[in-house]
Amino acid sequence: MDSRHDSFVNFEDKDDASPRYTGVPSSPLSSIPGDFESQSMPQYMGDLFMLENSMEEIGSPVTSVSDNAVADTVHVAPAEMAPVDVHIYVRRSDRKRKRPARYSQDPDLGTITEPEVDKVPEVSERPTKQRKVSQPKTVRETRSRGKQTLDVAISPEPVTTAQPGSDESPASSNEVEESMSLVENQSKKSKIVKIKVDAERLGQILHSSTMDTSVPGLSVPEPSASEPSSSLPATPASSIPGPSALALPQEHTPPSSLTFEPEVVLPETQTTFNDLVALSVDLTKKVSIKQKPNPRGQPEIWADYRHHLCESLSGLYASWQGSYYGKNGVAKAFMLDGNGHARDHLDEDVIILRASGSMAKDDDNSMKQREDQEQKHQYHAMVNAINQQSPIAVICGDKNIQVQSKMPHKYNSLDWYKATHVWTEKDRYKVIKYRLERLDPSTPGWWVPENTEPIVRLGALGPPVRDCCGSCGNQYDQLYLCGWLCLNSKCDKFWRLSDDSIPDATQLLYDPRFLKQKTPWANEEAPLTFRFPLYFASAIAGEDYKVENLRGLTCPVCGKCNARVKWEGWECTHCGFEHKPVMNLLPAASIQNQNHPVTTAYPSSHDSASPHIKVSVNFSHNYRWITYKFKVSATEEGEVVHGIANQVVREEQEGPNEMWEHLQGNCHGLVRRELSNALMNSFTINYGMPYKFIAAGDSLPFTDAPWPVTEAVSRLNWADRITSGNAIEDQEKFNELYLVAYLQDQSMNYHDDGEKGLGATVATLSLGARADMGFKPKAPFYHGMRSATHKGKKMTVMTMDEPLPEFPNYELRKQFIEEIKNADLSKDEEMARLAEMAKELQASYPPKKSHTKVDDYIKLSLGHGDICIMRGAHLQKWFEHGVSPKGLMRYALTCRTVLPGHLKKSELPDYDVDLVQNEYDGSRIAR
Repeated sequence: MDSRHDSFVNFEDKDDASPRYTGVPSSPLSSIPGDFESQSMPQYMGDLFMLENSMEEIGSPVTSVSDNAVADTVHVAPAEMAPVDVHIYVRRSDRKRKRPARYSQDPDLGTITEPEVDKVPEVSERPTKQRKVSQPKTVRETRSRGKQTLDVAISPEPVTTAQPGSDESPASSNEVEESMSLVENQSKKSKIVKIKVDAERLGQILHSSTMDTSVPGLSVPEPSASEPSSSLPATPASSIPGPSALALPQEHTPPSSLTFEPEVVLPETQTTFNDLVALSVDLTKKVSIKQKPNPRGQPEIWADYRHHLCESLSGLYASWQGSYYGKNGVAKAFMLDGNGHARDHLDEDVIILRASGSMAKDDDNSMKQREDQEQKHQYHAMVNAINQQSPIAVICGDKNIQVQSKMPHKYNSLDWYKATHVWTEKDRYKVIKYRLERLDPSTPGWWVPENTEPIVRLGALGPPVRDCCGSCGNQYDQLYLCGWLCLNSKCDKFWRLSDDSIPDATQLLYDPRFLKQKTPWANEEAPLTFRFPLYFASAIAGEDYKVENLRGLTCPVCGKCNARVKWEGWECTHCGFEHKPVMNLLPAASIQNQNHPVTTAYPSSHDSASPHIKVSVNFSHNYRWITYKFKVSATEEGEVVHGIANQVVREEQEGPNEMWEHLQGNCHGLVRRELSNALMNSFTINYGMPYKFIAAGDSLPFTDAPWPVTEAVSRLNWADRITSGNAIEDQEKFNELYLVAYLQDQSMNYHDDGEKGLGATVATLSLGARADMGFKPKAPFYHGMRSATHKGKKMTVMTMDEPLPEFPNYELRKQFIEEIKNADLSKDEEMARLAEMAKELQASYPPKKSHTKVDDYIKLSLGHGDICIMRGAHLQKWFEHGVSPKGLMRYALTCRTVLPGHLKKSELPDYDVDLVQNEYDGSRIAR
């Protein structure tokens, strides 16, 4: 792929280094996202500095960001990055002079104090020389033992002396000795000169400085009368950290009242580099969730559970685990929960977040990045969102550490955002980052804390500085105050500063101009609200069963997201709002499948089975009865019977057609049962004996059931009798029916019906749309390997189950089992040997052959009115089955024999379970 895809700014216009926004992207690549520059303000100089470490002595002051981190040096960057003349004060090192009185130290308090100055101090010895300089194209840095050296290119322009009372205060004459080198050879070209700065003086300035508040949009908090202004203890020069001074420690939050002395002044706005540092610290400071203030408002929609959120926002956000959601190459939404990346950011208007993926659980069970993030489908979807100006929805969880206030609910909608930047960074691994900007920042976000105003409005600081990589030619915004970086992950200068060094993570303090830039779009209107419209019944039969019409409810009263739990309609569990539209019934004539025509003749089969399965066929009562027999263990056999109904069976009085139409309007009480962290896909209800299945639920007596339920029990008892050959007095009758209603695209994953206390036979009557039903051995039984935990260690071991001849590695597994049986091994030795055997079994598979996947042995195509019977207790122990409907709507009425002896006394029903009805005998369909 083209390396420019790493760029979030790739200008195609080579004639203009700073192209302006023209209403449309200059090219698909150049819009990734930087061409949108509508600001006419000059680029500032605060980005022209790089922070570097010296534990013994540090250069010009920057700032302190915590109690433990103090300062960094300043490097002046190339002129083309900021074409603005700058007044730079060049001071002599104080190693040859006494410390000025204004930086005296209070021995009692241990802090630096600065007396008030009413007038400009008089100049002694030599006047301070001051000159305007332009910035060079390159910056380099050198170090000497015990000293920090700044290399600054000086332009040969006339020297001017600042006048008293001007904005540029002159320096003391004691600070001038080395500055004279700046005026030598003025007629020559620019050259690099070295400026040595004393680290002790740096610490003093840091603790006594006052910040210039002239940054547009910058708000500086003032100390209250009851609260003393913040001050920091004096720090010895030997303990002043370097690049880490700009870090934002996880354990500490810098005070919002930090102040800084302006060292480099930008004449047009009076913005200083230290102002930018202070502003960045204030913008990105984090507070623990417990200390966060309450928000000023409430979200448009919210949810207590993730599956309720995903179902209610189906089509907009449906990621059940990850943060990103997109479909078919289109980025749709993000969920921001937890801590995320160390440099993630979320304020009132801007979000910066890491791309999803490349994460794995660590030993402490926390998720950590384990590999480089690559430019895959999510990356390209975000690039498309930038190029196509497609808004993205953002949802915030209550565990998010970046958001400014305490979230009122578990999951909360934030707002619609525009994707503006996509780039790659480098920590231990490559990290893909995104910048999102609120689509409509004209009104405050509801999540902004009460009684607060934004520190800086979007666009108030002007556009960020841009520069071009001399190696790959790509052009990027400057992200961090430490200096400009190439963001092309395929470039040899990727993630390197101008001196070719790689920035430490603690140096990476966001440039506020990058954070707070404003990106205009042609259309900044939200595409829709988070509160989806209510569903109303369609006039077209069958439309009510389509999955897109059955999403959850975003309550129009309180905004809570509620999954649809009841068949009859929707209800809000927070405020009680209900919505129950009357659905149109789907007539039996409409479920006829033209690809599977049915007549009064015995129907054809659409089943399939593996060659080793024994198949037999019988014809009676207008059913084609197909019996599939196969080994379920080394000594036992099970069977599956498929009764395929023809037109006579379907149209019988009180037969499948009438049962289908009656159930749609008269089967009340169907619900989706709760699982541990989700809801079952399908709607279910149980009659007769209690049946817990995967999710427990209430059971009703047969006397409360609609007549198709009792009719189905009678028909399935009859089908079991005539296909098993047992006399009625020897037959174990079914005493429970589990009714499942499948809507479009709903299915039942592979499972078994081998719960304790069930009879050996399970039978199902299928009504409605056709469905595929598959049977296969369980993977540990088939492959002979299972997961195990021994003494706290997870491992894969061979199973001791006797394999079947058609299973993989049949002979080898038999040999291994005999070895274990005949060996006198301790438990530890046996587990170790079983683990070795499992590795040998895995190694025996061909390169592309899975040792976990199992194909279906039998696949039935169940039509309307068909019957399926499973026999054999060990069939459920070693095999499993799954169902995948293919149409709009299907009912499955499944009967079992629940043995009352296995139920606890509290689980026994308080009603009579006996089914009193006429026994079905099939006489009306006999032939």
